[in-house]
Amino acid sequence: MSNNYANLIYWEDASTSYLFGTKLRFERKDKVIFENELMSPGKELVSWSSKTIFQFNRKSPQLPLLKKGYEYRINLKLKAWPENSVWLKITFRDSKDQIIEDFFVKESSSVFKLPDQTASYQFSLINAGCEKVIFKRLELAEESQANQVINHKLEDFYFLVNDKQNKEPASRIYFQEPELNIARTPNVKEGTMIIGSMLTDARLFIDEKITTKIVEETRDSQAISFHANGPIGFFACLYYSQKFKSKDSLQNSECYSLSKYLAIANKYSADLVAIVQSLASLLEQAQKNKNSQPDDHLSFVADLFERKFED
Repeated sequence: MSNNYANLIYWEDASTSYLFGTKLRFERKDKVIFENELMSPGKELVSWSSKTIFQFNRKSPQLPLLKKGYEYRINLKLKAWPENSVWLKITFRDSKDQIIEDFFVKESSSVFKLPDQTASYQFSLINAGCEKVIFKRLELAEESQANQVINHKLEDFYFLVNDKQNKEPASRIYFQEPELNIARTPNVKEGTMIIGSMLTDARLFIDEKITTKIVEETRDSQAISFHANGPIGFFACLYYSQKFKSKDSLQNSECYSLSKYLAIANKYSADLVAIVQSLASLLEQAQKNKNSQPDDHLSFVADLFERKFED
Protein backbone atom coordinates (compact mmCIF):
# COMPACT_ATOMS: atom_id res chain seq x y z
CA MET A 1 0.00 0.00 0.00
CA SER A 2 1.49 3.31 -1.05
CA ASN A 3 1.73 6.39 1.12
CA ASN A 4 -1.09 8.51 -0.32
CA TYR A 5 -2.43 11.76 1.02
CA ALA A 6 -4.99 14.51 0.52
CA ASN A 7 -4.81 18.20 1.37
CA LEU A 8 -7.53 19.54 3.65
CA ILE A 9 -8.42 23.20 3.18
CA TYR A 10 -10.22 25.04 5.98
CA TRP A 11 -11.83 28.44 6.35
CA GLU A 12 -9.21 29.65 8.80
CA ASP A 13 -10.17 33.29 9.41
CA ALA A 14 -12.10 36.28 8.07
CA SER A 15 -9.25 37.92 6.15
CA THR A 16 -10.56 36.94 2.69
CA SER A 17 -14.25 36.71 3.63
CA TYR A 18 -17.18 38.82 2.44
CA LEU A 19 -18.13 40.70 5.60
CA PHE A 20 -20.65 43.37 4.56
CA GLY A 21 -23.92 42.39 6.25
CA THR A 22 -22.48 38.97 7.13
CA LYS A 23 -22.83 36.96 10.32
CA LEU A 24 -19.70 34.81 10.47
CA ARG A 25 -19.04 32.30 13.26
CA PHE A 26 -15.98 30.07 13.62
CA GLU A 27 -17.31 27.34 15.90
CA ARG A 28 -14.55 24.81 15.21
CA LYS A 29 -11.78 24.50 12.68
CA ASP A 30 -14.10 22.29 10.65
CA LYS A 31 -17.32 24.23 11.26
CA VAL A 32 -17.75 27.79 10.00
CA ILE A 33 -21.23 29.32 9.70
CA PHE A 34 -21.78 32.09 7.13
CA GLU A 35 -25.12 33.93 6.96
CA ASN A 36 -26.04 36.79 4.63
CA GLU A 37 -29.50 37.09 3.07
CA LEU A 38 -28.67 40.31 1.19
CA MET A 39 -25.46 39.28 -0.57
CA SER A 40 -25.65 39.54 -4.36
CA PRO A 41 -25.25 36.38 -6.46
CA GLY A 42 -21.85 36.06 -8.10
CA LYS A 43 -19.88 37.52 -5.22
CA GLU A 44 -17.18 35.58 -3.36
CA LEU A 45 -17.90 34.34 0.15
CA VAL A 46 -14.25 33.49 0.78
CA SER A 47 -11.12 32.70 -1.23
CA TRP A 48 -7.83 30.83 -0.91
CA SER A 49 -4.71 31.40 -3.00
CA SER A 50 -1.55 29.47 -3.83
CA LYS A 51 0.31 32.74 -4.28
CA THR A 52 0.46 35.39 -1.59
CA ILE A 53 2.50 38.58 -1.52
CA PHE A 54 3.86 38.32 1.99
CA GLN A 55 4.92 41.92 2.46
CA PHE A 56 1.36 43.16 1.88
CA ASN A 57 -0.84 40.82 3.91
CA ARG A 58 1.70 38.80 5.91
CA LYS A 59 0.08 35.49 5.00
CA SER A 60 1.82 32.55 3.39
CA PRO A 61 0.15 30.63 0.54
CA GLN A 62 -3.06 28.90 1.61
CA LEU A 63 -3.09 26.24 -1.11
CA PRO A 64 -0.55 23.50 -1.93
CA LEU A 65 1.66 23.38 -4.99
CA LEU A 66 0.13 21.25 -7.74
CA LYS A 67 1.75 19.43 -10.65
CA LYS A 68 1.13 20.84 -14.11
CA GLY A 69 -0.83 18.57 -16.40
CA TYR A 70 -2.06 16.34 -13.55
CA GLU A 71 -5.70 15.66 -12.73
CA TYR A 72 -6.99 16.49 -9.24
CA ARG A 73 -10.18 15.66 -7.41
CA ILE A 74 -11.81 18.33 -5.27
CA ASN A 75 -14.56 17.57 -2.75
CA LEU A 76 -16.74 20.30 -1.23
CA LYS A 77 -17.78 19.52 2.34
CA LEU A 78 -20.44 22.11 3.07
CA LYS A 79 -24.18 22.54 3.43
CA ALA A 80 -25.92 25.49 1.79
CA TRP A 81 -29.40 27.00 2.03
CA PRO A 82 -31.00 26.82 -0.50
CA GLU A 83 -29.43 23.57 -1.65
CA ASN A 84 -26.70 23.82 -4.33
CA SER A 85 -26.52 27.59 -3.95
CA VAL A 86 -22.74 27.72 -3.43
CA TRP A 87 -20.26 26.94 -6.20
CA LEU A 88 -16.50 26.66 -6.17
CA LYS A 89 -14.58 28.68 -8.75
CA ILE A 90 -11.02 27.61 -9.55
CA THR A 91 -9.02 30.36 -11.26
CA PHE A 92 -5.74 29.50 -12.99
CA ARG A 93 -3.22 32.29 -13.65
CA ASP A 94 0.01 32.45 -15.64
CA SER A 95 3.36 33.95 -14.65
CA LYS A 96 2.08 37.44 -15.58
CA ASP A 97 -0.93 36.96 -13.28
CA GLN A 98 -3.28 36.79 -16.27
CA ILE A 99 -6.27 34.46 -16.04
CA ILE A 100 -5.84 31.29 -18.10
CA GLU A 101 -9.16 29.71 -17.20
CA ASP A 102 -12.02 29.76 -14.68
CA PHE A 103 -13.30 26.30 -13.78
CA PHE A 104 -16.60 26.01 -11.88
CA VAL A 105 -17.53 23.16 -9.53
CA LYS A 106 -21.31 23.06 -9.04
CA GLU A 107 -21.57 19.61 -7.45
CA SER A 108 -20.06 18.20 -4.27
CA SER A 109 -17.17 16.59 -6.15
CA SER A 110 -15.36 17.17 -9.43
CA VAL A 111 -12.08 16.57 -11.27
CA PHE A 112 -9.94 19.31 -12.81
CA LYS A 113 -6.64 19.39 -14.66
CA LEU A 114 -3.95 21.96 -13.97
CA PRO A 115 -3.15 23.82 -17.24
CA ASP A 116 0.50 23.64 -18.30
CA GLN A 117 0.91 27.42 -18.19
CA THR A 118 -0.31 27.72 -14.59
CA ALA A 119 1.89 29.72 -12.22
CA SER A 120 -0.71 30.12 -9.46
CA TYR A 121 -4.33 29.26 -8.77
CA GLN A 122 -7.16 30.36 -6.50
CA PHE A 123 -10.23 28.72 -4.95
CA SER A 124 -13.30 30.91 -4.34
CA LEU A 125 -16.70 30.03 -2.91
CA ILE A 126 -19.25 31.81 -5.10
CA ASN A 127 -22.73 32.87 -4.05
CA ALA A 128 -25.27 31.27 -6.38
CA GLY A 129 -28.25 32.52 -4.39
CA CYS A 130 -27.27 31.25 -0.94
CA GLU A 131 -28.45 32.70 2.35
CA LYS A 132 -26.58 30.44 4.75
CA VAL A 133 -23.61 28.06 4.56
CA ILE A 134 -22.12 25.65 7.07
CA PHE A 135 -18.60 25.00 5.81
CA LYS A 136 -16.44 22.08 6.90
CA ARG A 137 -13.54 21.87 4.44
CA LEU A 138 -12.35 21.29 0.90
CA GLU A 139 -10.56 18.01 0.14
CA LEU A 140 -7.93 18.01 -2.60
CA ALA A 141 -5.98 15.00 -3.92
CA GLU A 142 -4.42 13.72 -7.10
CA GLU A 143 -7.11 11.79 -8.95
CA SER A 144 -4.83 8.74 -9.03
CA GLN A 145 -4.72 8.78 -5.21
CA ALA A 146 -8.27 9.93 -4.49
CA ASN A 147 -9.70 6.43 -4.09
CA GLN A 148 -7.15 5.72 -1.38
CA VAL A 149 -7.98 8.75 0.74
CA ILE A 150 -11.01 10.90 -0.04
CA ASN A 151 -13.35 8.49 -1.84
CA HIS A 152 -13.11 5.46 0.47
CA LYS A 153 -14.59 6.96 3.59
CA LEU A 154 -17.75 7.59 5.53
CA GLU A 155 -18.01 11.37 5.81
CA ASP A 156 -15.32 12.33 8.33
CA PHE A 157 -13.48 8.98 8.42
CA TYR A 158 -11.75 6.75 5.89
CA PHE A 159 -10.85 3.06 6.00
CA LEU A 160 -8.31 1.01 4.06
CA VAL A 161 -7.35 -2.63 4.49
CA ASN A 162 -3.99 -4.06 3.40
CA ASP A 163 -4.17 -6.57 1.82
CA LYS A 164 -7.56 -7.66 0.43
CA GLN A 165 -6.09 -9.91 -2.30
CA ASN A 166 -5.97 -12.95 -0.04
CA LYS A 167 -9.36 -12.18 1.51
CA GLU A 168 -7.81 -12.56 4.95
CA PRO A 169 -9.50 -10.75 7.86
CA ALA A 170 -7.73 -7.77 9.38
CA SER A 171 -6.02 -8.55 12.68
CA ARG A 172 -4.34 -5.18 13.31
CA ILE A 173 -6.16 -1.87 13.56
CA TYR A 174 -4.02 1.22 13.01
CA PHE A 175 -5.40 4.65 13.89
CA GLN A 176 -3.70 7.20 11.65
CA GLU A 177 -3.02 10.28 13.75
CA PRO A 178 -4.54 13.46 12.30
CA GLU A 179 -1.95 15.78 10.76
CA LEU A 180 -2.16 19.49 10.12
CA ASN A 181 -4.29 19.89 6.99
CA ILE A 182 -3.29 16.44 5.68
CA ALA A 183 -5.15 13.12 5.44
CA ARG A 184 -2.70 10.28 4.88
CA THR A 185 -2.62 6.52 4.30
CA PRO A 186 0.79 5.24 5.45
CA ASN A 187 2.56 2.04 4.50
CA VAL A 188 1.48 -0.75 6.83
CA LYS A 189 1.83 -4.52 7.11
CA GLU A 190 -0.57 -6.87 5.40
CA GLY A 191 -3.61 -7.71 7.47
CA THR A 192 -3.78 -4.15 8.81
CA MET A 193 -6.77 -1.84 8.59
CA ILE A 194 -6.02 1.88 8.60
CA ILE A 195 -8.61 4.14 10.18
CA GLY A 196 -8.02 7.81 9.46
CA SER A 197 -9.97 11.02 9.83
CA MET A 198 -10.47 14.30 8.04
CA LEU A 199 -10.95 16.04 11.40
CA THR A 200 -7.97 17.62 13.16
CA ASP A 201 -8.85 15.85 16.42
CA ALA A 202 -10.63 12.90 14.71
CA ARG A 203 -13.46 13.29 17.23
CA LEU A 204 -11.22 10.90 19.22
CA PHE A 205 -12.15 8.24 16.61
CA ILE A 206 -15.35 7.50 18.53
CA ASP A 207 -18.12 6.72 16.05
CA GLU A 208 -20.55 3.86 15.44
CA LYS A 209 -19.37 3.70 11.81
CA ILE A 210 -15.89 2.82 13.06
CA THR A 211 -17.23 0.12 15.37
CA THR A 212 -19.26 -1.37 12.51
CA LYS A 213 -16.26 -1.34 10.17
CA ILE A 214 -13.99 -3.02 12.72
CA VAL A 215 -16.59 -5.76 13.22
CA GLU A 216 -16.91 -6.29 9.45
CA GLU A 217 -13.18 -6.48 8.75
CA THR A 218 -12.15 -8.58 11.77
CA ARG A 219 -15.12 -10.94 11.93
CA ASP A 220 -13.04 -14.10 11.36
CA SER A 221 -9.86 -12.93 13.06
CA GLN A 222 -8.56 -14.92 16.04
CA ALA A 223 -7.30 -11.81 17.84
CA ILE A 224 -7.27 -8.07 17.26
CA SER A 225 -4.52 -5.63 18.20
CA PHE A 226 -4.84 -1.85 18.20
CA HIS A 227 -2.01 0.50 17.26
CA ALA A 228 -1.46 4.26 17.04
CA ASN A 229 1.31 6.81 16.65
CA GLY A 230 -0.01 9.69 18.73
CA PRO A 231 -2.32 10.84 21.54
CA ILE A 232 -5.58 10.88 19.55
CA GLY A 233 -5.00 7.34 18.34
CA PHE A 234 -3.93 6.38 21.86
CA PHE A 235 -7.37 7.22 23.17
CA ALA A 236 -9.00 5.25 20.35
CA CYS A 237 -6.82 2.23 21.18
CA LEU A 238 -7.82 2.48 24.80
CA TYR A 239 -11.53 2.71 23.98
CA TYR A 240 -11.70 -0.01 21.31
CA SER A 241 -9.41 -2.37 23.22
CA GLN A 242 -12.00 -2.25 25.96
CA LYS A 243 -14.87 -2.60 23.55
CA PHE A 244 -13.36 -5.60 21.71
CA LYS A 245 -11.59 -7.08 24.75
CA SER A 246 -8.14 -6.92 23.19
CA LYS A 247 -5.16 -7.48 25.47
CA ASP A 248 -2.43 -6.62 22.98
CA SER A 249 -0.23 -3.62 23.74
CA LEU A 250 -0.34 -0.22 22.13
CA GLN A 251 2.66 0.68 20.00
CA ASN A 252 4.52 3.92 19.30
CA SER A 253 2.00 6.13 21.04
CA GLU A 254 1.65 8.73 23.77
CA CYS A 255 -1.25 10.23 25.67
CA TYR A 256 -2.75 13.60 26.56
CA SER A 257 -3.92 14.58 30.01
CA LEU A 258 -7.50 13.76 30.98
CA SER A 259 -8.39 17.47 30.89
CA LYS A 260 -7.23 17.79 27.28
CA TYR A 261 -9.28 14.78 26.16
CA LEU A 262 -12.30 16.25 27.96
CA ALA A 263 -11.76 19.59 26.21
CA ILE A 264 -11.83 17.83 22.82
CA ALA A 265 -14.93 15.82 23.72
CA ASN A 266 -16.73 18.90 25.01
CA LYS A 267 -16.61 20.44 21.51
CA TYR A 268 -18.84 17.65 20.22
CA SER A 269 -21.32 16.08 22.61
CA ALA A 270 -22.19 15.10 26.16
CA ASP A 271 -22.03 11.45 25.08
CA LEU A 272 -18.40 11.82 24.04
CA VAL A 273 -17.60 13.56 27.33
CA ALA A 274 -19.18 10.61 29.17
CA ILE A 275 -16.99 8.15 27.24
CA VAL A 276 -13.84 10.07 28.19
CA GLN A 277 -14.96 10.19 31.81
CA SER A 278 -15.57 6.43 31.79
CA LEU A 279 -11.89 5.92 30.94
CA ALA A 280 -10.65 8.57 33.38
CA SER A 281 -8.84 6.23 35.77
CA LEU A 282 -6.94 4.49 32.97
CA LEU A 283 -6.05 7.81 31.33
CA GLU A 284 -4.84 9.36 34.57
CA GLN A 285 -2.71 6.32 35.41
CA ALA A 286 -1.23 6.25 31.92
CA GLN A 287 -0.44 9.98 32.10
CA LYS A 288 1.13 9.58 35.53
CA ASN A 289 3.24 6.69 34.35
CA LYS A 290 4.30 8.58 31.21
CA ASN A 291 5.58 11.45 33.35
CA SER A 292 7.50 9.17 35.72
CA GLN A 293 8.70 6.53 33.25
CA PRO A 294 8.36 7.95 29.73
CA ASP A 295 10.09 4.98 28.05
CA ASP A 296 7.84 2.35 29.60
CA HIS A 297 4.37 3.90 29.60
CA LEU A 298 3.13 1.75 26.73
CA SER A 299 3.81 -1.54 28.50
CA PHE A 300 2.14 -0.03 31.56
CA VAL A 301 -1.01 0.61 29.55
CA ALA A 302 -0.91 -2.97 28.23
CA ASP A 303 -0.81 -4.19 31.83
CA LEU A 304 -3.84 -2.05 32.60
CA PHE A 305 -5.73 -3.72 29.77
CA GLU A 306 -4.94 -7.18 31.10
CA ARG A 307 -6.11 -6.35 34.59
CA LYS A 308 -9.20 -4.59 33.22
CA PHE A 309 -10.34 -7.47 31.06
CA GLU A 310 -9.54 -10.29 33.44
CA ASP A 311 -11.95 -8.83 35.99
